[in-house]
Amino acid sequence: MRFAEKLAVDHQKVDDALWAEVRAQFSEAEVSELLADGLPAYLQRIQALVAEAALAVQKAYFLH
Repeated sequence: MRFAEKLAVDHQKVDDALWAEVRAQFSEAEVSELLADGLPAYLQRIQALVAEAALAVQKAYFLH
């Protein structure tokens, strides 16, 4: 589904038109479930970004 892909790849590309399309096809409860199902993947992406940033800081300041 286009919504899930955009949400996973770049949540800022989920615009009002796409939200309207999703809401036309799914109830609020179903949209909430879709978002909840995608939450673990989103949190993993955040964890990976934080780990990457921490490694960059270590390399820049501690591993000369």
